[in-house]
Amino acid sequence: MTPVLLMRSLKTFLEGVVENVELTSPKGVLTKPQVFLEQLPQKSASSQEEDFPFIIVRAAGGEDADGNKSTMKINLIIGTYSKDDDGFIDVLNLFEDIRQALLKKRIVGKSFRMELPFIWRMFDEQPWPGWIGEINTLWTIPQVQEEVNFE
Repeated sequence: MTPVLLMRSLKTFLEGVVENVELTSPKGVLTKPQVFLEQLPQKSASSQEEDFPFIIVRAAGGEDADGNKSTMKINLIIGTYSKDDDGFIDVLNLFEDIRQALLKKRIVGKSFRMELPFIWRMFDEQPWPGWIGEINTLWTIPQVQEEVNFE
């Protein structure tokens, strides 16, 4: 349940970050980025909805290590839409909005702390007119305490 709680808390946090951000959609109108868990929603044959711009909160793994530390990796996939060669700028601007917000707070959901480094990258190949980038984050999550039974 802990990974899901972190992902949902991060989704809520990011929705607040992009609340006043408006980017171009494939229909040519300004819209705020939608935030999804793990993947874009499934499409039906009759669905013509476009997902751009978007942020995907994706679980990338976790680790319980000696020293009472549990961590979880979360990747944020950022997607924007632009038919010009400057479309990458929208992705970089979203990176910066998210970076600043997370580094200012570092704690989401009252239980999860973002650790450094904060890593972002643009992909070499872009699905023009879509523009995609990724943020890699590492979170300290509550540790499960060992129960010892001396019966």
